Amino acid sequence: MANEVKWEDYGLYFPSHLLKALRNRIVTEHKEGLKRRYYNATVLVDAQGEQMDDIELNVANARVYISGGTNRLISANAMKKKLGYLVYWI
Repeated sequence: MANEVKWEDYGLYFPSHLLKALRNRIVTEHKEGLKRRYYNATVLVDAQGEQMDDIELNVANARVYISGGTNRLISANAMKKKLGYLVYWI
């Protein structure tokens, strides 16, 4: 490539074993960084899954409480009507 910059153009000369070592270090650090990011994402997804389970449990409990409350309101309305007639008879 005509536009390629070479170290030699700036008077810098590095032994090939140092360049290989530097490249290996960079690649290793990138791989470790990717592993850390993947692990962090896994932990985050796991925590969000637990939160979803908690939300589902709370919704199920709310459904039970609402159903029970509705049944009690129906019973109370029936009792009110029944007792209301008894009061009128007295």
